[in-house]
Amino acid sequence: MSKSTRYQGAAVTIVVVGTLLLASHAQRLANPGIQSSAANAHAPHHPEAYHIEQASSAAAFIDSVGVQTHINYSDTPYADWPHVLNKLVGLGVHHIRDALPMTPDFVNNYRQLAAHGIRCTCGFAFDESLTAQAIVRAARSASDVEALEAPNECDAGTNCGGGGKTGIANVVAFLPILANAAHALQVPVIGPSFTRAESYASTGPIAQWISLNNVHVYFGGRYPGTAGWGAGDAQGHRYGSLDWWLDQANLNAPGLPTEITETGYEAFDRPMRPGTIPVDLQATYLLRTLLVAWNHGVRRTFIYELLDEFPGSGYGLLRHDLTEKPAYIALQSLVSVLSDSSKPIRPGRLPLSIECNDSSLTHTLLEKADGSYDLILWLERNSDDESLIQRKDPLPSDNVSIRVDPKFGVSQMITFRKDGSTERQGLSAFPSTLNLSVNGRLTILYIHPR
Repeated sequence: MSKSTRYQGAAVTIVVVGTLLLASHAQRLANPGIQSSAANAHAPHHPEAYHIEQASSAAAFIDSVGVQTHINYSDTPYADWPHVLNKLVGLGVHHIRDALPMTPDFVNNYRQLAAHGIRCTCGFAFDESLTAQAIVRAARSASDVEALEAPNECDAGTNCGGGGKTGIANVVAFLPILANAAHALQVPVIGPSFTRAESYASTGPIAQWISLNNVHVYFGGRYPGTAGWGAGDAQGHRYGSLDWWLDQANLNAPGLPTEITETGYEAFDRPMRPGTIPVDLQATYLLRTLLVAWNHGVRRTFIYELLDEFPGSGYGLLRHDLTEKPAYIALQSLVSVLSDSSKPIRPGRLPLSIECNDSSLTHTLLEKADGSYDLILWLERNSDDESLIQRKDPLPSDNVSIRVDPKFGVSQMITFRKDGSTERQGLSAFPSTLNLSVNGRLTILYIHPR
Protein backbone atom coordinates (compact mmCIF):
# COMPACT_ATOMS: atom_id res chain seq x y z
CA MET A 1 0.00 0.00 0.00
CA SER A 2 1.04 3.59 -0.54
CA LYS A 3 -0.21 6.47 1.61
CA SER A 4 1.22 9.45 -0.26
CA THR A 5 -2.08 11.20 -1.10
CA ARG A 6 -4.75 9.54 0.99
CA TYR A 7 -5.02 11.99 3.86
CA GLN A 8 -5.28 15.25 1.91
CA GLY A 9 -8.27 17.58 1.79
CA ALA A 10 -11.40 17.86 3.88
CA ALA A 11 -14.52 15.78 4.18
CA VAL A 12 -17.56 16.85 2.17
CA THR A 13 -20.98 17.34 3.75
CA ILE A 14 -24.02 16.36 1.67
CA VAL A 15 -27.45 17.30 2.96
CA VAL A 16 -30.61 16.09 1.21
CA VAL A 17 -33.93 15.62 2.99
CA GLY A 18 -36.66 13.29 1.78
CA THR A 19 -38.19 9.83 1.99
CA LEU A 20 -35.81 7.53 0.18
CA LEU A 21 -34.86 4.02 -0.92
CA LEU A 22 -31.41 2.65 -1.84
CA ALA A 23 -30.84 0.27 -4.76
CA SER A 24 -29.68 -3.15 -3.65
CA HIS A 25 -26.61 -4.98 -4.97
CA ALA A 26 -28.77 -7.31 -7.05
CA GLN A 27 -30.75 -4.41 -8.54
CA ARG A 28 -27.56 -2.62 -9.53
CA LEU A 29 -26.28 -5.69 -11.36
CA ALA A 30 -29.59 -6.13 -13.14
CA ASN A 31 -29.92 -2.45 -14.03
CA PRO A 32 -26.62 -0.57 -14.39
CA GLY A 33 -28.53 2.71 -14.59
CA ILE A 34 -29.37 2.54 -10.89
CA GLN A 35 -26.98 4.69 -8.85
CA SER A 36 -25.58 3.63 -5.47
CA SER A 37 -24.29 6.83 -3.87
CA ALA A 38 -26.05 8.03 -0.72
CA ALA A 39 -27.10 11.25 -2.43
CA ASN A 40 -28.59 9.72 -5.59
CA ALA A 41 -29.42 6.11 -4.91
CA HIS A 42 -32.83 6.52 -3.33
CA ALA A 43 -36.23 6.82 -4.96
CA PRO A 44 -39.34 8.45 -3.43
CA HIS A 45 -41.59 6.01 -1.61
CA HIS A 46 -45.38 6.23 -1.61
CA PRO A 47 -46.87 4.79 1.60
CA GLU A 48 -49.72 3.06 -0.22
CA ALA A 49 -47.35 0.90 -2.31
CA TYR A 50 -44.58 -1.56 -1.51
CA HIS A 51 -41.25 -1.40 -3.23
CA ILE A 52 -40.48 -4.84 -4.69
CA GLU A 53 -36.90 -5.28 -3.51
CA GLN A 54 -34.58 -7.76 -5.19
CA ALA A 55 -32.48 -9.43 -2.51
CA SER A 56 -28.99 -10.78 -2.94
CA SER A 57 -27.57 -13.93 -1.39
CA ALA A 58 -26.35 -13.76 2.22
CA ALA A 59 -23.88 -16.55 1.46
CA ALA A 60 -22.58 -14.60 -1.56
CA PHE A 61 -22.07 -11.49 0.57
CA ILE A 62 -20.10 -13.42 3.19
CA ASP A 63 -18.07 -14.92 0.34
CA SER A 64 -17.22 -11.38 -0.78
CA VAL A 65 -15.28 -10.63 2.42
CA GLY A 66 -11.53 -11.13 2.67
CA VAL A 67 -8.63 -9.94 4.81
CA GLN A 68 -5.00 -9.02 4.06
CA THR A 69 -2.32 -11.08 5.78
CA HIS A 70 1.51 -11.10 5.64
CA ILE A 71 2.32 -14.65 6.60
CA ASN A 72 6.02 -14.42 5.67
CA TYR A 73 6.69 -11.39 7.92
CA SER A 74 8.58 -13.47 10.45
CA ASP A 75 9.76 -10.44 12.48
CA THR A 76 6.16 -9.57 13.35
CA PRO A 77 3.40 -11.30 15.35
CA TYR A 78 3.04 -13.70 12.38
CA ALA A 79 5.99 -15.53 13.96
CA ASP A 80 3.43 -16.82 16.48
CA TRP A 81 1.67 -18.66 13.66
CA PRO A 82 -0.50 -21.04 15.76
CA HIS A 83 -1.99 -18.03 17.57
CA VAL A 84 -2.50 -16.09 14.32
CA LEU A 85 -4.06 -19.11 12.61
CA ASN A 86 -6.48 -19.53 15.51
CA LYS A 87 -7.53 -15.88 15.26
CA LEU A 88 -7.92 -16.08 11.49
CA VAL A 89 -10.06 -19.20 11.68
CA GLY A 90 -12.10 -17.69 14.52
CA LEU A 91 -12.85 -14.59 12.45
CA GLY A 92 -14.97 -16.72 10.11
CA VAL A 93 -13.63 -15.19 6.87
CA HIS A 94 -12.66 -17.65 4.13
CA HIS A 95 -10.44 -15.50 1.89
CA ILE A 96 -7.04 -13.95 2.45
CA ARG A 97 -4.79 -11.85 0.25
CA ASP A 98 -1.08 -12.51 0.61
CA ALA A 99 2.12 -13.29 -1.26
CA LEU A 100 2.46 -16.55 -3.16
CA PRO A 101 5.09 -18.60 -1.29
CA MET A 102 7.83 -19.05 -3.92
CA THR A 103 10.06 -21.00 -1.49
CA PRO A 104 9.18 -23.92 0.84
CA ASP A 105 9.53 -21.81 4.01
CA PHE A 106 5.86 -20.95 4.49
CA VAL A 107 4.10 -23.52 2.32
CA ASN A 108 2.85 -25.45 5.34
CA ASN A 109 1.11 -22.34 6.64
CA TYR A 110 -0.91 -22.08 3.42
CA ARG A 111 -1.74 -25.77 3.52
CA GLN A 112 -3.08 -25.33 7.05
CA LEU A 113 -5.27 -22.50 5.81
CA ALA A 114 -6.58 -24.73 3.02
CA ALA A 115 -7.47 -27.38 5.58
CA HIS A 116 -9.68 -24.77 7.29
CA GLY A 117 -11.34 -23.75 4.03
CA ILE A 118 -9.42 -20.48 3.74
CA ARG A 119 -8.21 -19.64 0.22
CA CYS A 120 -5.63 -17.15 -1.01
CA THR A 121 -5.69 -14.46 -3.65
CA CYS A 122 -1.94 -14.57 -4.09
CA GLY A 123 0.39 -11.99 -5.58
CA PHE A 124 4.16 -11.61 -5.62
CA ALA A 125 6.89 -9.03 -6.00
CA PHE A 126 7.76 -8.14 -9.59
CA ASP A 127 10.58 -10.31 -10.92
CA GLU A 128 11.54 -10.25 -14.61
CA SER A 129 12.89 -13.80 -14.36
CA LEU A 130 9.64 -15.27 -13.03
CA THR A 131 7.99 -17.76 -15.39
CA ALA A 132 4.47 -19.11 -15.65
CA GLN A 133 5.79 -22.57 -14.85
CA ALA A 134 7.37 -21.35 -11.59
CA ILE A 135 4.13 -19.67 -10.56
CA VAL A 136 2.14 -22.83 -11.27
CA ARG A 137 4.55 -24.99 -9.23
CA ALA A 138 4.38 -22.62 -6.26
CA ALA A 139 0.59 -22.37 -6.37
CA ARG A 140 0.10 -26.12 -6.54
CA SER A 141 2.48 -26.59 -3.64
CA ALA A 142 0.61 -24.08 -1.49
CA SER A 143 -2.71 -25.80 -2.36
CA ASP A 144 -4.95 -22.90 -1.27
CA VAL A 145 -4.57 -20.51 -4.23
CA GLU A 146 -7.91 -19.39 -5.68
CA ALA A 147 -6.72 -16.37 -7.71
CA LEU A 148 -3.48 -14.79 -8.94
CA GLU A 149 -2.93 -11.06 -8.55
CA ALA A 150 -0.62 -8.82 -10.55
CA PRO A 151 2.33 -7.23 -8.67
CA ASN A 152 1.25 -4.57 -6.21
CA GLU A 153 1.04 -0.78 -6.80
CA CYS A 154 3.69 -0.71 -9.51
CA ASP A 155 3.33 3.06 -9.98
CA ALA A 156 4.39 3.80 -6.39
CA GLY A 157 7.95 4.60 -5.29
CA THR A 158 10.44 2.32 -7.03
CA ASN A 159 8.06 -0.63 -7.25
CA CYS A 160 8.25 -3.08 -10.16
CA GLY A 161 11.63 -1.92 -11.38
CA GLY A 162 11.23 1.82 -10.99
CA GLY A 163 7.70 2.91 -10.16
CA GLY A 164 5.85 5.50 -12.23
CA LYS A 165 5.69 4.88 -15.98
CA THR A 166 8.47 2.27 -15.78
CA GLY A 167 6.69 0.23 -13.12
CA ILE A 168 3.42 0.43 -15.04
CA ALA A 169 5.06 -0.73 -18.28
CA ASN A 170 6.76 -3.60 -16.47
CA VAL A 171 3.59 -4.92 -14.86
CA VAL A 172 1.66 -4.70 -18.13
CA ALA A 173 4.44 -6.66 -19.89
CA PHE A 174 4.18 -9.29 -17.14
CA LEU A 175 0.43 -9.85 -17.51
CA PRO A 176 0.66 -12.46 -20.33
CA ILE A 177 2.91 -14.59 -18.11
CA LEU A 178 0.44 -14.29 -15.26
CA ALA A 179 -2.48 -15.12 -17.57
CA ASN A 180 -0.72 -18.28 -18.79
CA ALA A 181 -0.14 -19.44 -15.21
CA ALA A 182 -3.75 -18.72 -14.27
CA HIS A 183 -4.99 -20.66 -17.29
CA ALA A 184 -2.97 -23.69 -16.23
CA LEU A 185 -4.32 -23.41 -12.68
CA GLN A 186 -7.86 -22.56 -13.84
CA VAL A 187 -8.06 -19.54 -11.54
CA PRO A 188 -8.87 -15.88 -12.32
CA VAL A 189 -6.32 -13.10 -12.75
CA ILE A 190 -6.75 -9.98 -10.61
CA GLY A 191 -5.38 -6.98 -12.50
CA PRO A 192 -2.80 -4.47 -11.28
CA SER A 193 -3.59 -1.95 -8.55
CA PHE A 194 -2.33 1.63 -8.76
CA THR A 195 -2.09 4.62 -6.43
CA ARG A 196 -2.19 7.58 -8.84
CA ALA A 197 -5.08 9.11 -10.73
CA GLU A 198 -3.41 8.84 -14.13
CA SER A 199 -2.06 5.29 -13.84
CA TYR A 200 -5.10 3.26 -14.87
CA ALA A 201 -5.54 5.19 -18.11
CA SER A 202 -1.84 4.88 -18.96
CA THR A 203 -1.74 1.07 -19.17
CA GLY A 204 -3.67 0.77 -22.41
CA PRO A 205 -6.21 -2.06 -22.85
CA ILE A 206 -5.47 -5.04 -20.60
CA ALA A 207 -8.84 -6.85 -20.51
CA GLN A 208 -7.45 -9.72 -22.61
CA TRP A 209 -5.07 -10.66 -19.79
CA ILE A 210 -7.15 -10.23 -16.65
CA SER A 211 -10.42 -11.49 -15.18
CA LEU A 212 -11.13 -8.69 -12.70
CA ASN A 213 -10.17 -5.08 -12.17
CA ASN A 214 -8.35 -4.13 -8.99
CA VAL A 215 -8.45 -1.02 -6.81
CA HIS A 216 -7.09 0.01 -3.41
CA VAL A 217 -9.56 2.29 -1.67
CA TYR A 218 -8.57 4.28 1.40
CA PHE A 219 -10.86 7.02 2.68
CA GLY A 220 -8.29 8.82 4.83
CA GLY A 221 -10.37 8.43 7.98
CA ARG A 222 -13.56 9.60 6.28
CA TYR A 223 -16.76 7.59 6.19
CA PRO A 224 -17.02 5.07 3.30
CA GLY A 225 -19.89 6.88 1.60
CA THR A 226 -17.83 10.06 1.22
CA ALA A 227 -18.34 11.97 -2.03
CA GLY A 228 -14.57 12.51 -2.18
CA TRP A 229 -12.31 15.49 -1.65
CA GLY A 230 -10.38 15.98 -4.89
CA ALA A 231 -10.93 16.77 -8.55
CA GLY A 232 -13.80 15.13 -10.42
CA ASP A 233 -13.60 12.61 -13.25
CA ALA A 234 -15.56 12.43 -16.51
CA GLN A 235 -18.48 10.82 -14.67
CA GLY A 236 -18.58 13.64 -12.12
CA HIS A 237 -17.20 11.57 -9.23
CA ARG A 238 -14.57 13.21 -7.01
CA TYR A 239 -11.18 11.78 -6.15
CA GLY A 240 -11.31 9.70 -2.97
CA SER A 241 -14.83 8.38 -3.37
CA LEU A 242 -15.53 4.73 -4.10
CA ASP A 243 -17.27 5.73 -7.33
CA TRP A 244 -14.12 7.57 -8.48
CA TRP A 245 -11.93 4.51 -7.94
CA LEU A 246 -14.37 2.23 -9.74
CA ASP A 247 -14.37 4.67 -12.67
CA GLN A 248 -10.56 4.45 -12.85
CA ALA A 249 -10.58 0.66 -12.85
CA ASN A 250 -13.00 0.74 -15.75
CA LEU A 251 -10.58 2.72 -17.95
CA ASN A 252 -8.18 -0.08 -18.92
CA ALA A 253 -10.55 -3.04 -18.72
CA PRO A 254 -14.09 -1.73 -19.23
CA GLY A 255 -16.94 -4.04 -18.35
CA LEU A 256 -14.97 -6.37 -16.10
CA PRO A 257 -16.04 -6.81 -12.46
CA THR A 258 -13.89 -5.21 -9.78
CA GLU A 259 -12.27 -6.36 -6.56
CA ILE A 260 -11.03 -4.09 -3.80
CA THR A 261 -7.86 -5.82 -2.70
CA GLU A 262 -7.05 -3.23 -0.03
CA THR A 263 -9.21 -0.96 2.08
CA GLY A 264 -8.97 -0.03 5.72
CA TYR A 265 -8.66 2.50 8.49
CA GLU A 266 -5.71 3.28 10.73
CA ALA A 267 -7.19 3.22 14.23
CA PHE A 268 -5.95 3.66 17.76
CA ASP A 269 -7.42 3.85 21.25
CA ARG A 270 -6.29 7.49 21.25
CA PRO A 271 -5.81 8.65 17.66
CA MET A 272 -3.36 11.53 17.35
CA ARG A 273 -2.53 11.91 13.65
CA PRO A 274 -4.75 13.30 10.87
CA GLY A 275 -6.49 10.47 9.05
CA THR A 276 -6.51 8.16 12.07
CA ILE A 277 -9.72 7.29 13.91
CA PRO A 278 -10.76 5.65 17.20
CA VAL A 279 -10.92 1.86 17.25
CA ASP A 280 -14.69 1.80 17.79
CA LEU A 281 -15.25 3.92 14.68
CA GLN A 282 -12.94 1.62 12.72
CA ALA A 283 -15.34 -1.20 13.57
CA THR A 284 -18.32 0.79 12.31
CA TYR A 285 -16.66 2.03 9.14
CA LEU A 286 -15.17 -1.30 8.09
CA LEU A 287 -18.53 -3.07 8.19
CA ARG A 288 -20.10 -0.22 6.26
CA THR A 289 -17.25 -0.31 3.72
CA LEU A 290 -17.99 -3.98 3.00
CA LEU A 291 -21.70 -3.25 2.51
CA VAL A 292 -21.22 -0.07 0.46
CA ALA A 293 -18.82 -1.96 -1.82
CA TRP A 294 -21.33 -4.82 -2.13
CA ASN A 295 -24.10 -2.37 -3.03
CA HIS A 296 -21.78 -1.03 -5.76
CA GLY A 297 -21.38 -4.51 -7.27
CA VAL A 298 -17.82 -5.09 -6.04
CA ARG A 299 -17.09 -8.82 -6.25
CA ARG A 300 -14.79 -9.08 -3.21
CA THR A 301 -13.35 -6.65 -0.68
CA PHE A 302 -10.19 -7.36 1.32
CA ILE A 303 -9.76 -5.51 4.60
CA TYR A 304 -6.28 -4.20 5.25
CA GLU A 305 -5.26 -5.89 7.50
CA LEU A 306 -5.49 -8.77 9.97
CA LEU A 307 -3.09 -7.44 12.59
CA ASP A 308 -0.87 -4.52 13.57
CA GLU A 309 2.53 -5.79 12.51
CA PHE A 310 4.54 -3.24 14.52
CA PRO A 311 3.84 -1.04 17.54
CA GLY A 312 2.41 2.19 16.22
CA SER A 313 0.73 0.69 13.18
CA GLY A 314 -3.03 0.70 13.41
CA TYR A 315 -4.73 -0.87 10.39
CA GLY A 316 -5.13 -4.29 12.00
CA LEU A 317 -8.26 -5.99 13.25
CA LEU A 318 -5.94 -7.27 15.97
CA ARG A 319 -3.44 -5.26 17.98
CA HIS A 320 0.28 -5.96 17.93
CA ASP A 321 -0.14 -8.23 20.96
CA LEU A 322 -2.92 -10.10 19.07
CA THR A 323 -5.69 -8.84 21.32
CA GLU A 324 -8.93 -8.07 19.52
CA LYS A 325 -9.97 -4.59 18.48
CA PRO A 326 -13.68 -3.80 18.19
CA ALA A 327 -13.30 -4.20 14.40
CA TYR A 328 -12.35 -7.87 14.80
CA ILE A 329 -15.33 -8.48 17.10
CA ALA A 330 -17.69 -6.58 14.79
CA LEU A 331 -16.63 -8.46 11.65
CA GLN A 332 -16.78 -11.78 13.47
CA SER A 333 -20.29 -10.84 14.67
CA LEU A 334 -21.46 -9.82 11.19
CA VAL A 335 -20.20 -13.05 9.65
CA SER A 336 -21.89 -15.06 12.39
CA VAL A 337 -25.23 -13.28 11.99
CA LEU A 338 -25.30 -13.55 8.20
CA SER A 339 -23.69 -16.96 7.76
CA ASP A 340 -25.70 -19.44 5.74
CA SER A 341 -24.55 -23.04 5.69
CA SER A 342 -25.64 -23.50 2.09
CA LYS A 343 -24.04 -22.31 -1.11
CA PRO A 344 -25.15 -18.98 -2.64
CA ILE A 345 -28.77 -19.17 -3.81
CA ARG A 346 -30.82 -17.52 -6.51
CA PRO A 347 -32.43 -14.92 -4.25
CA GLY A 348 -36.01 -13.77 -4.46
CA ARG A 349 -37.83 -10.47 -4.08
CA LEU A 350 -39.47 -8.99 -1.01
CA PRO A 351 -42.34 -6.45 -0.99
CA LEU A 352 -40.86 -3.78 1.25
CA SER A 353 -41.37 -0.19 2.36
CA ILE A 354 -38.68 1.90 4.07
CA GLU A 355 -39.48 5.46 5.15
CA CYS A 356 -37.03 7.94 6.67
CA ASN A 357 -36.47 11.70 6.42
CA ASP A 358 -32.68 11.27 6.35
CA SER A 359 -31.27 10.80 2.84
CA SER A 360 -28.22 9.01 4.23
CA LEU A 361 -30.31 6.00 5.23
CA THR A 362 -28.75 3.07 3.42
CA HIS A 363 -29.66 -0.59 3.36
CA THR A 364 -28.78 -4.01 2.02
CA LEU A 365 -31.28 -6.88 1.71
CA LEU A 366 -29.88 -10.41 1.88
CA GLU A 367 -31.71 -13.72 1.61
CA LYS A 368 -30.74 -17.05 3.14
CA ALA A 369 -31.47 -20.51 1.78
CA ASP A 370 -34.40 -21.05 4.17
CA GLY A 371 -36.29 -18.13 2.61
CA SER A 372 -35.59 -15.69 5.45
CA TYR A 373 -34.16 -12.21 4.89
CA ASP A 374 -31.66 -10.01 6.70
CA LEU A 375 -32.39 -6.31 6.19
CA ILE A 376 -29.30 -4.29 7.17
CA LEU A 377 -29.85 -0.57 7.88
CA TRP A 378 -27.50 2.28 8.74
CA LEU A 379 -26.99 6.02 8.24
CA GLU A 380 -24.16 6.56 5.76
CA ARG A 381 -23.20 10.10 6.66
CA ASN A 382 -20.32 12.14 8.03
CA SER A 383 -21.99 13.13 11.27
CA ASP A 384 -19.95 10.27 12.73
CA ASP A 385 -16.80 12.21 11.83
CA GLU A 386 -18.15 15.28 13.63
CA SER A 387 -18.71 13.15 16.73
CA LEU A 388 -14.97 12.43 16.89
CA ILE A 389 -14.39 15.86 18.38
CA GLN A 390 -16.63 15.36 21.39
CA ARG A 391 -16.78 11.54 21.24
CA LYS A 392 -20.57 11.48 21.34
CA ASP A 393 -22.21 8.16 22.05
CA PRO A 394 -24.78 7.12 21.04
CA LEU A 395 -24.21 8.32 17.49
CA PRO A 396 -26.72 10.67 15.83
CA SER A 397 -29.81 8.71 14.82
CA ASP A 398 -33.06 9.06 12.90
CA ASN A 399 -36.44 7.34 12.95
CA VAL A 400 -37.19 4.72 10.31
CA SER A 401 -40.48 3.04 9.47
CA ILE A 402 -40.36 -0.46 7.96
CA ARG A 403 -43.25 -2.36 6.37
CA VAL A 404 -43.05 -5.78 4.75
CA ASP A 405 -45.66 -7.89 2.99
CA PRO A 406 -48.06 -9.24 5.68
CA LYS A 407 -47.02 -12.75 4.67
CA PHE A 408 -43.71 -11.93 6.40
CA GLY A 409 -42.80 -10.62 9.84
CA VAL A 410 -39.81 -9.29 11.77
CA SER A 411 -38.84 -11.70 14.52
CA GLN A 412 -35.55 -10.23 15.70
CA MET A 413 -33.62 -6.95 15.69
CA ILE A 414 -29.82 -7.03 16.03
CA THR A 415 -27.83 -3.89 16.79
CA PHE A 416 -24.07 -3.40 17.01
CA ARG A 417 -22.49 -1.96 20.12
CA LYS A 418 -19.48 0.33 20.40
CA ASP A 419 -17.17 -2.59 21.26
CA GLY A 420 -18.22 -4.56 18.14
CA SER A 421 -20.49 -6.99 19.93
CA THR A 422 -24.20 -7.30 19.17
CA GLU A 423 -27.44 -6.98 21.10
CA ARG A 424 -30.39 -9.14 20.04
CA GLN A 425 -33.99 -8.21 20.71
CA GLY A 426 -36.70 -10.77 20.02
CA LEU A 427 -40.02 -9.46 18.69
CA SER A 428 -42.66 -11.89 19.90
CA ALA A 429 -45.48 -10.07 18.06
CA PHE A 430 -43.71 -10.86 14.78
CA PRO A 431 -44.79 -7.50 13.28
CA SER A 432 -45.01 -6.65 9.60
CA THR A 433 -44.69 -2.95 10.48
CA LEU A 434 -41.88 -1.64 12.67
CA ASN A 435 -40.74 1.83 13.75
CA LEU A 436 -37.17 2.03 14.98
CA SER A 437 -34.22 4.34 15.48
CA VAL A 438 -31.16 3.84 13.23
CA ASN A 439 -27.68 5.38 13.55
CA GLY A 440 -24.27 4.91 11.96
CA ARG A 441 -23.82 1.43 13.42
CA LEU A 442 -25.58 -1.44 11.71
CA THR A 443 -29.07 -2.56 12.62
CA ILE A 444 -30.17 -5.94 11.21
CA LEU A 445 -33.79 -7.04 11.01
CA TYR A 446 -34.47 -10.76 10.69
CA ILE A 447 -37.51 -11.20 8.40
CA HIS A 448 -39.06 -14.56 7.54
CA PRO A 449 -42.35 -16.02 6.29
CA ARG A 450 -45.20 -16.43 8.74
